[in-house]
Amino acid sequence: MTEDRSGEGSDAGRERRSLIKGVGVIDDLKLYRGQKILSTARKLNISGSPI
Repeated sequence: MTEDRSGEGSDAGRERRSLIKGVGVIDDLKLYRGQKILSTARKLNISGSPI
């Protein structure tokens, strides 16, 4: 049977690493907090340019 890669969990088993030196492996908590920071920055963006 073929493996379906279109659904969620496609990166299960893959280690997410940060591009920022010193952060290292990105766990679920770091990913969640990063998404919240980006969401807040988008809401506060008054210049009109996309983030």
